[in-house]
Amino acid sequence: MYKRQVVGLLIPKELGLYAVALSVSRMLGVFQGSIVTVLLPKVSACPVEQVITVTGRAARLSGALTGLAAIVVILVCPLLLQVIYGAEFLEAASVLRILVIEAAVGSTAWVLAQAFMGLGRPGVVTVLQGVGLALNVPLLIFLIPRFGINGAGLALLGTTLFRMGFVLVCFPFILKVPSPGLLINKEDVQFLRQKLRKS
Repeated sequence: MYKRQVVGLLIPKELGLYAVALSVSRMLGVFQGSIVTVLLPKVSACPVEQVITVTGRAARLSGALTGLAAIVVILVCPLLLQVIYGAEFLEAASVLRILVIEAAVGSTAWVLAQAFMGLGRPGVVTVLQGVGLALNVPLLIFLIPRFGINGAGLALLGTTLFRMGFVLVCFPFILKVPSPGLLINKEDVQFLRQKLRKS
């Protein structure tokens, strides 16, 4: 979706670099995808408190795992690009760093959004996606002429930060409950250990 929006704004070489960086950054979505697949059926038709507890824990664990993976990719991205795509794609390293940060934030926001799906409020998620899409276009138009390929990454990061803020604000305003904490805690670590021992 976001790749199509930059087609007319980047020259072909930059578009190729952006497409490569975007595809590599999307590999970080494996944690979020796995958690959402398991989470949504579990929270459907549960009490609000349970949905918030489960979703908050899932968002924190997903965010921590994706964040760790993002740090690794940021540190080794030139080597990663060279091994996978070749030396001619090393110029994508700077936008890749931006996009892996975006992927980490975006995966956490998407897991948090599952609370609204589980509580029968899918319209919130639709508005979230629609507003994010609408915001991305002017950001692309503003940032790409100034920063080139990095502007495309910054536009996507800005949109994702907005979506994260929007979903956090929706907890108290729509569900009338505090937003789940985003920092991993001892209970989350214990929960993860228990799950790993059982598997």
